[in-house]
Formats: sequence, structure tokens, C-alpha cells
Amino acid sequence: MDARLEWYKKVRSASKYSIYLSNFYERKNGEHTEYVLGKWVEWPSSMPLPPLNPYHHRTVLSREIVFDIDTPEWAQVRNAGQRLLNYFELKNIPYIMGQSGGKGVHIHVFLKFTETFKTVLDNVITNEGLDVAREIRMIFYNHVLASTGLKDLDIFDESLVGFSSQSMGHMVREFGGTKMVNVNGTWEAHYKTFIKRIPDQRIWVKNESDVKYPDELPFFEININSEFAEVLLKGLSAKNKKIEEMPKINIDSELPDLEYLKLPCIKDMMSQRIPEGRRNMAGKVLSAVCMKNKSIKYCETFLESWYNKYYLGTDFKFREIQDWLKTFDKKSKEEIFFSCPENLKIIGKSWDFCKNSNCPVYKKIQEARNGNGKVVKWTKI
Repeated sequence: MDARLEWYKKVRSASKYSIYLSNFYERKNGEHTEYVLGKWVEWPSSMPLPPLNPYHHRTVLSREIVFDIDTPEWAQVRNAGQRLLNYFELKNIPYIMGQSGGKGVHIHVFLKFTETFKTVLDNVITNEGLDVAREIRMIFYNHVLASTGLKDLDIFDESLVGFSSQSMGHMVREFGGTKMVNVNGTWEAHYKTFIKRIPDQRIWVKNESDVKYPDELPFFEININSEFAEVLLKGLSAKNKKIEEMPKINIDSELPDLEYLKLPCIKDMMSQRIPEGRRNMAGKVLSAVCMKNKSIKYCETFLESWYNKYYLGTDFKFREIQDWLKTFDKKSKEEIFFSCPENLKIIGKSWDFCKNSNCPVYKKIQEARNGNGKVVKWTKI
């Protein structure tokens, strides 16, 4: 069995849920050539071999935390990456690392919980609205970045961590997968390869025969007495309490005629070039809010115009927006939601922006907090 297929099967066996695979294809966009992700193909646990081979991307596993250091400045990549590795080694956290084939490196940590800790987690979570898998990833991720002094650096792509459990997930380039890179007008295939240390200079692997794969997929097991059990329980308890205390507003009922694309945060999101690391999240949010009021055909045309204005020729591909539109097209209007705090994070603003912009959603939240609003069943906004 070749090393690539052997690695695929190790990844698949680490997840009890279906994962999705994708390759890419060449697409012309006017005078530009793009290489974009193709159809997501499901790989259920009942299928022993991958349904798509070779593939270049897979969905991130539910208990996998990917630290994607994404900046063209290799000195920043190396510095941030080394600080993470030093921390992991200090805390005995196993990881695997790869030169991504793009600008930076991917560092993967896979969590595993003891049965005792799982029982404690079940007792802590009392609110069905809490996305436990997502929150665990985010709590662990933010704790590591805060502990290493990296939290304020805008060089990480958080979308590989913060995806919702209600979505199909988020793609990450797999070992042996390629990224098409335009080098002086010529497209080259650069492979993601396993590395044990971060090199002094960025490396490019251009031949599949030179790709290296991890020997094993290591797990970081968390038991009830560990430092990280305390971190996760504290974070989940706070998040659980925060959700219970939030005003329970059904925006679709409260503001039935709301034009989501005219919300201040959405207009702001569409009027600027969002920094790297937040673009995928912006594409998801804009796809969601557009589909609240409009058809998929309208949204694709509308968002392609926005994409071409700010992101044509960048690593952020329009295909990612198209994938989100297809996902939301299968849902009812009431099943499509977004998060106000997430929107503010994307545009780099605080709640004062909502207040000063006379946002109708913000007004409803304040009314409910003051006891004047009609409290309806919980719906994320």
C-alpha cells in the first residue's frame, strides 16, 4: 500500500463521522486562470477506501485543531510556529506539522477524551444551543495562542477552527495535496509535505515523489485531572451560562421584513478588503445573509461582483462562496443564521459600531435585555 493511501486511511479511522474530500479544477475567470475546489465527496465510515483518489483537501475532524499560520513573511511563520512547537513540547502535546504548499505551515493537534472526562462534559452542558465541538476547538485554540503570546497576531486562519457543526465543515489541504501557485506567470503544483522542524527558509516540494507523510496520527488525551480539562470546563461553563443569559430573540419573527444585506455590519464587510485569516468567514456570512432574502442565482451574481472587486487572484477562491451558497440553498430561511459577535470580529469593530449605526438587530437585543422585547424561542442571530 502506498504511503499516501495508508495516510488517508489513518485519517479516516480517526473520525466516527463522515468526512468530505475534494480535488480542484482549472477555471477561467475572464483573463485570469483560477484553480478552485471541486465537488465535496462524502467518505462514510462504511467505505474502506476513499471515493476520490487522489484528493487534495479533506474536512477538518471535529476534534482536530489546525493552527494555520498564513502570511507571506516567512520570518513571522517561523517565529510563530516555533513558539507553538516549544509550547506543545513543554506541555507534552503531540502534533503533526506540514509545509502547507502555500505560504505557511499547518500544525495539527488531535484531541481525545477519557470516558470520565466525557461524562463530566455531558453534565456541564445544559443548553442545547451550544455547539460543543466548535467551542472545545475554539477554547483550546485561544488558550494556546494566549499562552504563547500569539493571540493578537493576525496571521492565523481561524476559519479552520471556528466552523459550525451544523455545516459540512471546513476543508484543509491534506499531506500529498497540491496548491497551484502562480510563479512569474507560470502555474506550479506545490505539495503539502510532513516536516519535523520549521526550516530557516520556505521550502517548495514540486515532485510528488518527494512528499513525506506522518508515521502516525497522534492524539492528545485529556483526562479529568489535566490542566486542559480545567481550561475546557471553565470555558464551556462560561459559554453555556452566557447563552442562557442572552436575550432569546427570533429575528425572523421580530423583524420579518428585515433586509439582511442592508445591515450595517454586512455593508461594512462588503466595502473593504477583509484581512487574510478572516476572508473565508466573511464569505460564509455573506452567503448566509444573502440567502435569507434572495435566490441562489441572485446571490451568486451579487457576491461574484464583490469577490472580483477585492479578492480576484488571491488565495481566497470564489468556489468557497459557491459551496456555501449550495449548502444554504438546502436549508429553510429559519435554519440559516449568523452571529453578531462573529460579524464584528470579521470587520474589526465593537458593539459601539452597532449602537452608533442604529442597527435594528442591535435595538431588538437591547429591548430584550431591558425586559421590553418580546422573548421568543432561541434562534442564533
